[in-house]
Amino acid sequence: MTTPTSVGTPADAPVTPGVLPDGPVYPATSDGVLAALTALGDTADAVATALLALGYTGRPASPAYCPIAWYLIDAVPELDTEHVEVGCDDAGLWNAPRGHAIDVDLPDQVVAFITAFDGGAYPELAW
Repeated sequence: MTTPTSVGTPADAPVTPGVLPDGPVYPATSDGVLAALTALGDTADAVATALLALGYTGRPASPAYCPIAWYLIDAVPELDTEHVEVGCDDAGLWNAPRGHAIDVDLPDQVVAFITAFDGGAYPELAW
């Protein structure tokens, strides 16, 4: 993963990418991020269903603007994350004052979701 060069939301992003209303939040550790990801479900379809129910949408093939990235920003608020990049098999969370903060390998079901989403599956989650 490379360090992002810009932080922010593209002009065509939803005003509120997602909401974790009184939902669980996870500690700002690798284990906490993995727990947040695992909580989405055991299969790619379950992950998609959970993201849709929570209101997370995003841009396919966009590490910084995919639904998983938006979800992690809310699910790990203690980190005060300013930027998340989700690759095909890993994720990196950054905080500008602290620099690079956490890297995790993605669980298999999240990898399967990302592969499918980037390939055109789950169009209801795309913008």
